[in-house]
Amino acid sequence: MHVALETRTPIVPVAVIGPEEEAPLLANPRWLARLVGTPTAPLTPTLVLPLPVKYHIYFGAPLRLGGAAVPELVAHNVQRVRTALQDLINRSLSTRRHVFW
Repeated sequence: MHVALETRTPIVPVAVIGPEEEAPLLANPRWLARLVGTPTAPLTPTLVLPLPVKYHIYFGAPLRLGGAAVPELVAHNVQRVRTALQDLINRSLSTRRHVFW
């Protein structure tokens, strides 16, 4: 957010619908991540072969931000981006017919 405000770069919300169904997460044990030396160790029922899902990518309208990167403005704009992303995800999910097509 600081970079976007200082450079007056618009933020484009992007929702990718589908990957969450490709490999549903059963667990992500921290002990296993520490054991294998990775940040995460996701356990899914599709460890070898992912489910055949379609990805749908939706782009929202660019959010033009401006002003000094003071904490209040940063927090306000972060909330603005989160709201735009959540709205885009909700609209995208409501138009999806099925997980696999």
